[in-house]
This record gives sequence, C-alpha cells and structure tokens, in this order.
Amino acid sequence: MTEQITIKNLDHLGLIAGIIDEIDIENIVNSLIKTDQREKISAGTIVKAIILNGLGYLSKPLYLFPEFFRDKPVEKLLGNGIKAEEINDDKIGRVMDELYQVSGDKLWTQIGLNMIKLFEINLTKKKWKYHKLTEIKCQDKMEKYELKYEENKEIIELEKTKCGRFILATKIMDNKELVGEEMLCQYKNQQSCERGFRFLKDPLLLTKSVEVMGMLMGLCLLVYNIGQRMIRKELKRKGEKIRNQRQKPIDNPTLSWIFQLFQGIHLVQLEGKEMVSNLTEEIRKILGYFSKKFQKYYSY
Repeated sequence: MTEQITIKNLDHLGLIAGIIDEIDIENIVNSLIKTDQREKISAGTIVKAIILNGLGYLSKPLYLFPEFFRDKPVEKLLGNGIKAEEINDDKIGRVMDELYQVSGDKLWTQIGLNMIKLFEINLTKKKWKYHKLTEIKCQDKMEKYELKYEENKEIIELEKTKCGRFILATKIMDNKELVGEEMLCQYKNQQSCERGFRFLKDPLLLTKSVEVMGMLMGLCLLVYNIGQRMIRKELKRKGEKIRNQRQKPIDNPTLSWIFQLFQGIHLVQLEGKEMVSNLTEEIRKILGYFSKKFQKYYSY
C-alpha cells in the first residue's frame, strides 16, 4: 500500500503564533472589527496571518500570502478549517480598510494597556519630561479607556527661560568668510527649500494603505520584541542559559537566533496521524521558557 504522507513546515511559526496569543492581538482586533456572520475568517485571524508572514522568513523577501502559506500548517497556526487560499488579497484588503476606519491609536492603546497588565510593565511616566501620568482606567472589557496626566510645571517653567536664545553652529571657521549676520540670514532662508518639500507632510499623501501597513509592521516589531523580552526574563529568573551562535552559554539571546534554532521542525501527517518532527531536547527546553499557550503549536 502507498502510505499518504504530508509534511508541512512549522519551524519558528509556532513561537510567533504563541506570542500573538499571549498579547491577545487577535481578540483585540476582533473587539474593534466585528466579523460578518457570512465570513469564515475573522479580522483578527487575518492580522495574525499578516504577522506570521511578516516574521516568517529569516533571510528571504516577503512573499504573497498564498505562496507563503502553501507549505505551512495553516489549520494548526490559524484555526481548524482555514485554508491557505482563503487568506487572499480580497479578504486582506477588506480587513486593511476596516483597520483604517477603527483608528490605529485605538488599537495600539488597547494592546498597550493589555501588555502593561499582562507583563507587569512599569509605567513610562519616569521618562516623561513635561508631563506626569496620574491614572489609567480600563472599562467594559477594554472597549473604553481613560488616561489622566498633568503638566510638570517646574520643568516647563525652567524650559521657558531657555527660549530667549538659540545656538547656530557651522563648520566654516573663518568669520570673514561667513559673518554672524549672514549665517543667521542663511539659516532663515532654508524655509524656502523646506516649503518645496512640505507636500511630504500632507495628510493626503499618506494613503490609508500606507498607514495601515505601517501599523501592521509595527505589530510585527512588537511581537518580536515582546518574545525576546519573555525568554530573556525567564532565563534570568531561573538563572539558566542557552547556547549562542558561538556555542557559548548566554542569558540574553536574540529572538532571531531562537528562530534559527527552530528551523527544520515539521508537522508530519501519516495516514490520519499527526506528529511534530525534530523536537530536540534543546528545542523542548526553550519551549519550557514560554507559557502553555506556545505548547499547543508543537504538540500532537
């Protein structure tokens, strides 16, 4: 009998999916964009697929979605019944339009508040120079939020006293070649040049597709940095280390290196039975530094 074998490349995508689940990005997007009953795939799932695509390749250019997911275990990463061909341009385009309508600020604020709670991140207020954050309120399952802050009047008054003068610097050392008055005149004339390029700041130039793509790229960077923070924090908490590229033990690995270690992991289906191949002891140890949400992507 001919045995039916299907092999899908899982690699580090399970780690990315786990980080997305940990941050709860999928549910947050779905709370802002309601899914039509006629649609099989939610907006949150599409955003998850976009992040997987954005962080999926380590050294290759970004590919179209059907091509990217062609050899990936789509159902394991995105949900039962979901097929690669269903993550198409039409669906992605509609979700991007909806993301533009709900406002990136609202999405980022909800994700930020969720991370503060989840990862016990200290407020940013110590770094604020002119303001103090006094209160954060979150209501109705994060659909409403309220931030309160006040001015740091002492710092503001001190800065006001410095506003009466400014410094102009030049590399022309000969004061006969460029006197102070001429330097000031040249400085003021630069506005004529800047006016020629002010169209770059025109809101009409920033189309919605560019804004949404910037937002999605930001989410990719967020997922990467949160994942890196998670494993470094857990390594230091346990007082343990893993090997780096030079085979030396470290407790501050980059997530890119962790991704490389996960290359070659496959989801194998053999006559109805499913298994994950190449789960070495090193890989199992690394998975242990993440929460249980990550385990389901590498279990069978």
